[in-house]
Amino acid sequence: MKKLNWAIMGTGTIASKFAETAGAMKDELNLCAVAARNPEKARIFAEKYGIGKSFGSFAEMLKDGDIDAVYIGTPNSAHFENARACLESGKHVLCEKPLTLNAREARALFALAESKKLFLMEAYWTKFMPFMAKVHEIIDSGEIGEVYYVTASYGFAPPPERLANKIDPARGGGALLDLCAYGIGFPCMIFGYDVKSAHSAAKLNSAGTDELEAAIMDFGGGKLASVQMSIGVVLPRLACVYGTNGSLQIPDFNGGSRVIVTDNSENSRVIDCPFEITGFEYEIRESIACIAAGKTASDIMKPEHTVAVLEIADAFRRDWGVRFPSEG
Repeated sequence: MKKLNWAIMGTGTIASKFAETAGAMKDELNLCAVAARNPEKARIFAEKYGIGKSFGSFAEMLKDGDIDAVYIGTPNSAHFENARACLESGKHVLCEKPLTLNAREARALFALAESKKLFLMEAYWTKFMPFMAKVHEIIDSGEIGEVYYVTASYGFAPPPERLANKIDPARGGGALLDLCAYGIGFPCMIFGYDVKSAHSAAKLNSAGTDELEAAIMDFGGGKLASVQMSIGVVLPRLACVYGTNGSLQIPDFNGGSRVIVTDNSENSRVIDCPFEITGFEYEIRESIACIAAGKTASDIMKPEHTVAVLEIADAFRRDWGVRFPSEG
């Protein structure tokens, strides 16, 4: 099978992680191009990661007929337009979280991808991680009994030079959009995406986006989740799954490699679930496999999963009175 030629949009931290991972997967893909709005940044990035082509504009890169697929690692607010441009140019897309600022935009992108017969997936790496497979295996085995409660907590305090961008409404900033794939997405991976009701409260920052929030999600049948997310307040990066016979703790649940199993007598065991490279390799492999099979969407990270999480985030923001400039 011919290796796909991949390109990267953006040169930030997350794009660097993709480039590092792709560089260790040369038998599986060819990372051939990178684009940034600053030509010098693109050139330096390409040189650092051994990428053959660099472009000073996204539009210029998308004219390159050799490129099959694009990984988008630009700011949240740019994802919709960047992904749409890629699809309109005939490129498959793996786009960083959140796929878009809201569910309406996400639905439009998935419809476009289907109409163009191109692959599109939100890059929710957690879904494909080895530890997540182990979590499902333990739950399905019945070892911890019937699961009724899930918690997920994730909060960090970025350095001042990054904080302004992280909270900027013009960039789709705030803790919710930055972290909802984890905070909202993790309970959904356990209980499913049919959330009966969700209630939240938030503390807004000086930029008018959310600095700290807490939410309760009701999945019906007595199955509940408690979620906390923050940019500005450091919270434990920890998810827990509680059943009638025991519990699971997943440190660094966004992209970790360990599951701690505890029974009701407080006997514990640790299961290590190491990844091969950085953890990004699993979502990349899913994208490659789907494209090879002619699919427009993943059967694991489904379009409806992305849309369901964004619909909850939309509802939370409505309750808080938070809108982004591009939403009017």
